[in-house]
Amino acid sequence: MTTPALPNAGQLFEDWISTREHASYDPLSRAAAVPYRYIWKRWCDWLQEQPGKPVEFAYLSAREFDVQQFLQHGSSPASSRKSRSAPTSPVTRQRYGRVLRELYQHAISFGHMNASNPVTDAAIGMPPTEVERGGQILPPRVFETLYLVLPTDPTPYEKRDRAIMLLLLECALTPGELRSLKLSDVSKDTANPGQYVLRLDGPRAAQQRDISTTGLAGYALHQWLVHRQVMRRSTEVIFISEKRGAMTRRALFGLVAKYITLACQTVRTDVPNHLGPMVIRNNCIVRWIKSGRPVIDICRLAGFKDEKSFLRGLQIHLH
Repeated sequence: MTTPALPNAGQLFEDWISTREHASYDPLSRAAAVPYRYIWKRWCDWLQEQPGKPVEFAYLSAREFDVQQFLQHGSSPASSRKSRSAPTSPVTRQRYGRVLRELYQHAISFGHMNASNPVTDAAIGMPPTEVERGGQILPPRVFETLYLVLPTDPTPYEKRDRAIMLLLLECALTPGELRSLKLSDVSKDTANPGQYVLRLDGPRAAQQRDISTTGLAGYALHQWLVHRQVMRRSTEVIFISEKRGAMTRRALFGLVAKYITLACQTVRTDVPNHLGPMVIRNNCIVRWIKSGRPVIDICRLAGFKDEKSFLRGLQIHLH
């Protein structure tokens, strides 16, 4: 009898997601599993950089110590803006740890590994405190200063950056919504001259919605669309990079981090540990709540199914 070949890292993930797709309890669609794939790939890429690890099957030789080192330092995007030893937040460690633990348990259950699961509680570390669990936001002065540090006489690609930042600041789009927005998803808002209607999609029903741009976001998007529509690119994605088609997660993160850092320098305050697009989205939602905007409107605009969904992480900032 022939022993089945061991799956490489990519094959293991495909096997796992196929199993989860058809699970009778808590199934997971492929669209919703995109962040899981990213976490698994980031882990496997990090493992392959470690000395003495076989490239294709590095995940099979992982130890508890490897998981601990990765979750403490290797998983953090902070290395792109600070030092490579910048620690990962407890929230991120828990999220990454849950994904890795589930994939390793799958490998063990199907006989691909004889060892115990290397993703232990000790490797993941202490759970986050109530403060750490709360969705991160920027100090109000930094958030408001973001409007002032955006380029006022932008080059073509600075027009793109300005449109992205203002869509975050005014419309609370998610990183995925920004990166996947296509030319066919945008139309002029006839009820609000100078603004646009954005057709947004997502794996959950609440995320499938139409919203209108507001404030400065409409004109900024218009400026970029004028330039974008004359560019010969094979992709329909609106926010493209200068060389590679659609913007990557890392490119979007770097863009947002650059302007948050500039805003912090302008008001002479320390740069926070959390600089990504979701921080600005959280600020925008908190601003809506504090302004007295109806909860039903906030849910529709931000793509939440109910009040509990967004208050879970932001309640701490509403006192």
